[in-house]
Amino acid sequence: MNNTYRKSFCRENVMYGAYGHILLEHLSDSSDYLEKLKNLDKKTNSYNEFSDIKNKIGLNYIEIVVFSVMCVEAFLNDYIASCILDDNYYKNFDMLNILAKLNLIVQFIFKDDSDKSKKCASMLKGLNKKRNNLVHSKSNDGTYWGYHSLEELEENSFKENFEDYFDNTITQDIKSCFRLFDDSKQAIIAVVELAKYFDSQDVDLYALFRIFSFNENDWLNELQCNEKQLKAFEILGFKTYHKGN
Repeated sequence: MNNTYRKSFCRENVMYGAYGHILLEHLSDSSDYLEKLKNLDKKTNSYNEFSDIKNKIGLNYIEIVVFSVMCVEAFLNDYIASCILDDNYYKNFDMLNILAKLNLIVQFIFKDDSDKSKKCASMLKGLNKKRNNLVHSKSNDGTYWGYHSLEELEENSFKENFEDYFDNTITQDIKSCFRLFDDSKQAIIAVVELAKYFDSQDVDLYALFRIFSFNENDWLNELQCNEKQLKAFEILGFKTYHKGN
């Protein structure tokens, strides 16, 4: 293990810690919305109440996925530049995509071919794919949702009344809320695992702590975290920690 990869230790305009805190806050918000959802009842609450919560959890999911990739790329940019220095990196390698940047570090800085590095690459690939689907969203023809003729409308009106329709829609919205929340957690966990990998390769880096103010030894600088961030630690399974000043 080598802890002398970096040549530049004093860095400015470092943003990945801010992005990491944003991830935690949005996860905490989604958890609150999910608790509200659990208290709703199909018989007494309106469809709009269910739909509103689904939309809010969905917006948080978008924020979490996009900011997760932003966080990772900001970290990779900073790390490579600190290793090979700014002029070399920003002139010759900054144009690489995020997966190539990780590969550059793993192969040419760490010189690592472990299963752990491959797992991190796979997780980042999946996370980046979700980000691209959101950022480069593409619409589809939705004609099949509608009716093409008066005869079809009359035929289908007998198959399902409005009460059944909204009941089924609410059921799907509830399932969607739990899926979006779980996917939000998995996006943040991908960032956590990448940070842990870097900490295993560069013992003086403290990547996990720099991004989330939390490290593998359950040591937390509580003064750097607000209530939402602390709640997110519990959601992610960081249930016990030592408070630091």
